[in-house]
Amino acid sequence: MNAPGSIEQFGQIFPNWPDDSISQRKDPIPSGSSWGIPEIGTFQAFREPPTDRVPLFLEGYWAESESRVSENVDLQALFELLEGPWRALNHEKIQKAAGPLASFLSALSQVMEDPIVADNDRLMRERVQSQLTDLGSDQNVPASGSLSQETPPPFSSSPPEQEYPRKRFRADRSSSGSYVPSDPESDQSMYDQRAKSEFATHFCMIELLRCVTELSRKNAGFDHRVEWGIVPNTFIVQAGQHQFSSTNDGGLVHRAVRSGHWQRVSEICYCSLEAKSRYNASGKLNKGKAQEIAHLVGMFSQHVQSHGISEEEIVLPLISVSQNLFSLVYGHFAKEYIDYLRDGSQSGELSFIKVEEFGVFRLQDPVELRTVCTAIIALTLKTQDLIKREGSVP
Repeated sequence: MNAPGSIEQFGQIFPNWPDDSISQRKDPIPSGSSWGIPEIGTFQAFREPPTDRVPLFLEGYWAESESRVSENVDLQALFELLEGPWRALNHEKIQKAAGPLASFLSALSQVMEDPIVADNDRLMRERVQSQLTDLGSDQNVPASGSLSQETPPPFSSSPPEQEYPRKRFRADRSSSGSYVPSDPESDQSMYDQRAKSEFATHFCMIELLRCVTELSRKNAGFDHRVEWGIVPNTFIVQAGQHQFSSTNDGGLVHRAVRSGHWQRVSEICYCSLEAKSRYNASGKLNKGKAQEIAHLVGMFSQHVQSHGISEEEIVLPLISVSQNLFSLVYGHFAKEYIDYLRDGSQSGELSFIKVEEFGVFRLQDPVELRTVCTAIIALTLKTQDLIKREGSVP
């Protein structure tokens, strides 16, 4: 069962609605990292397919962001570097060539790095030699000598090619040393057979966000600003009689000088970051989609608690990165959704969360990376204006 992509599909996937709504659900709601299709139904969300169309809520900042990208010498040098054989560069050469963006490019090179694989030809030769040795000891035939014509070799000089499944150690690393076939939904990536930890993906994305945001600033003298933080944000959401928590991988926050220290001035996370080590060739897994929706619901609950009820639709963004793949996910929340989240009540039509996705973009592609950088800057400018309108400026 896939996540619904429209209101019509929502009705098809959850035909017994509202049996599992917030007001009638009997099962406890798990933490965001354990969300799945049932939770998408409970919180009435649907996700449209990814698109490369510029998000409407960023259109007013797109031209200025494109201009800043074009004018930035360091970003232009990065795009030019990516057009060549940059993956052949070691860290020292990347540091000299990429300048202030070297930390990002060094991390990306490791995210893109191919895993170490065994030399199959060498293993086959060793296997043949071992079996010849065993045969020689049984039949008094020298393992390194030539076999007589009356005793045909157990293997021909050109053994037929065989398909061997990709294997990996069991996750629990049991002492038996047994293997299991690679699972496309596990941490063993199906994309170029790369398997990278979530930490590597997270560090790569944080460095890109930090570098692009800081290099694109035009007003460096501000004593407060929005910055990307690596500290996770945990959202506690009360939904009717239920409560759940969801923790992201960092986000865009507001900082200023407080008591002589540069630090956050509020708990608000203006954009969440979700980093994944997993990649599936057919698209994002339902569990990943559901977890992103959990973060968006958490951000919405936080926004309502801090700012009260808004008469306008609220759009909340989340940056999703899976290894070298970037997308900007954002949810639309109508004011009526506040009532549903509070006690499951709804007046008139159902109040849905509409989730859109801008992407997916490859970070190693200079053209697509330019779009990613533009989106990062536009999101920063949008957030700065939002803070000013809210009167949160110190």
